[in-house]
Amino acid sequence: MVFFNECDIRVNGTGLMAQNASINSSNSLQAIRPVGRSDALELSPNGAIRNQFSATYYVDLTSDPCFPETTRIKNSTEFEQAEAQVIEVAGISGAFYMTNYSLSIQENSAIKANVTYQGFGEISGNVTGKTSDASYPESFSGLAHAWTTFVQSDAGDLDIPVFKFDYNFSNKVQPLYGVGSKNPMQVANLSSEERIMIERDNSRQMNFYGESGCALFDACAQNPRVRIFKLGYLCDDSLTDSMDFDVSGYRIVSNNTTLDTNDYVKSTFEIRRID
Repeated sequence: MVFFNECDIRVNGTGLMAQNASINSSNSLQAIRPVGRSDALELSPNGAIRNQFSATYYVDLTSDPCFPETTRIKNSTEFEQAEAQVIEVAGISGAFYMTNYSLSIQENSAIKANVTYQGFGEISGNVTGKTSDASYPESFSGLAHAWTTFVQSDAGDLDIPVFKFDYNFSNKVQPLYGVGSKNPMQVANLSSEERIMIERDNSRQMNFYGESGCALFDACAQNPRVRIFKLGYLCDDSLTDSMDFDVSGYRIVSNNTTLDTNDYVKSTFEIRRID
């Protein structure tokens, strides 16, 4: 029996500070029935093996292997050939392609991300304890935290209250198979989409054509963005590595204003960008 403290969760060799993780494998079988009989003689393959990896983990800006993958996918021009990452969960490993990455920023909280990957070939290994130490941060200073999340522009910090910020990146991949092959010849990137939910304490009228997401910060000319710094930035402002979310390329698609007992009026805006 292997317990969680004896396991590593790795993406391309880098360890994740995961709260939970799973790998799921499934195949597609169909029943073979001769003419005139209702009972099946056997189950036969009717499709390729599909794998899925998912995890929730604390983001460390020093060595996060997942968020940079979203940037690489968005900037890539090699749509016909997606690039796999090697993922290992408690000794079980395989090649996977990112399909979803999301995080939520809430007050007074360390930031956690949720990731989902898909794989299209057989995975290897068995459940075993870790054989060597994965690369983990040595202190809390690199953690992404709400305390070190700011709304900034080219002109400096923006004094605009944002009470909640949710980011979601989704990527659509398609395996391509040759005749007689159970493994894909290649995996193609089809399209990606980014969606951000921003909670504020004021509302605005919707524009028919969809305003730029920067309108929510009243600073379109100054290139507004949400930046997440390392927690150590509170004590050392030379730690300038950050996760940046530039909202100028997004469009406002919805605004939901709600009022609840003993609470302030909240407006949740959804902005979206498709690549």
